[in-house]
Amino acid sequence: WLRLARKIDPQRDPRPRSIQRPLPLQLLAGLAWGAAALALTLLPGWLLGGYSPGGAWLPYDYANPASLDGLALSAWFFLWAALWEELLFRALGVTLLAALFFWLGTLAMRPRDPARQPPFTRQLWLASGTLANVVVAVAFAANHRNNPDVSLLALANITLAGIVLGQLYWQQGTLAGAWAL
Repeated sequence: WLRLARKIDPQRDPRPRSIQRPLPLQLLAGLAWGAAALALTLLPGWLLGGYSPGGAWLPYDYANPASLDGLALSAWFFLWAALWEELLFRALGVTLLAALFFWLGTLAMRPRDPARQPPFTRQLWLASGTLANVVVAVAFAANHRNNPDVSLLALANITLAGIVLGQLYWQQGTLAGAWAL
């Protein structure tokens, strides 16, 4: 999240370049971030022999997960689930909450000097989006509190994942990357 924020904060303007990228490139960016996250989290444990799905994974055993049919069915299920979560939390939640925070901020903190207005507006929009992203990420984690074997650490990780997804959505201006991730 910090890496994404450092990359886009200096470039923040009313219409970032990332919005102008073609949709397939935005999807590929999300897939690349997702593949990197999986590699960083699963490969070390798997290479050291500590990762062997079984037992608790059985509820997710659609047909035969080792077959292409099982993999395709699982991918289809998770793609649609992810799309609905991104529409609800990022497209609606982050966008509407950021707009509300921005509106409230302009009412409460509008500078008197017109020359200060453009920088203030950009800073307020960035702060509004960041605050909305954090609030929605906490709601995103709360929505997952009934997952099987969820713990406080799992909820913290889901919150962090929500922040990364929101940052990617905010950076690209579309759901493509966040959905792919």
